[in-house]
Amino acid sequence: MSISILFPTILNYLYVTRTIKHNSDFTPIGFVFSSLIFFVSVFKYRFLNLLPIAITSILDAIPQTIMVVDSNNDVNYINNAFHTFLPGFTPSIENNIFKFIEYLKQKVYIDEKNLPVLERFQTIAQEPFNGEFEFTWPNQDKPMCYLVYIIPIQERGSIIGQIIMFFDITEYKHLTDENIQKNDALSLIAQKLFEVNCLSFNKLTSGKKDVVAATKESIKLSGEIHNISKYFLDALKKKDNN
Repeated sequence: MSISILFPTILNYLYVTRTIKHNSDFTPIGFVFSSLIFFVSVFKYRFLNLLPIAITSILDAIPQTIMVVDSNNDVNYINNAFHTFLPGFTPSIENNIFKFIEYLKQKVYIDEKNLPVLERFQTIAQEPFNGEFEFTWPNQDKPMCYLVYIIPIQERGSIIGQIIMFFDITEYKHLTDENIQKNDALSLIAQKLFEVNCLSFNKLTSGKKDVVAATKESIKLSGEIHNISKYFLDALKKKDNN
């Protein structure tokens, strides 16, 4: 900013003091150079897009991934957690939201069910959005799961950008899937236990050996139910501690 003011000031001083013996005033030419420097500082170095230091410090301390996109789909800001979420991507005039999506597709595997979320990233809308987003790193078997919130930024009734936040729910998602599988196994074992008890009741008059065998099978199934129930209790305790 100081350099842009310097050009017209020097030229005007030279004209007023008659240091340059010329009838033409070159001060307007100095303003042309000043405007050029000002436009470079605004559009290339984002002179007017700087956030207060206090706000960036707060956002950098948040463990959730945060990305701020303006109305031109340029990535203006990412917090420190973003570097863990997607290493190697930094915001710049070249790295807009389209470059972010392209970079993400190159680094991870994204199935078709998550493509609508990617499309929503590059859409500036008035309504907020939330949904699940999953992708898999090449060296991992299980996908990473995130809850995505997209909040529009409004100023004087117009949309000037949006905030994209990623909440890591990978552990919770995997634990829920395991609980569903255990619940299905528990239902199957309970059905078998019911069948064994019915069989034991029907064979009470057929001999002691059949009754003993059915009783052993019933005890075995009861032990499996106990183990699965213990797993559920441990999972709930783990969730409460977190």
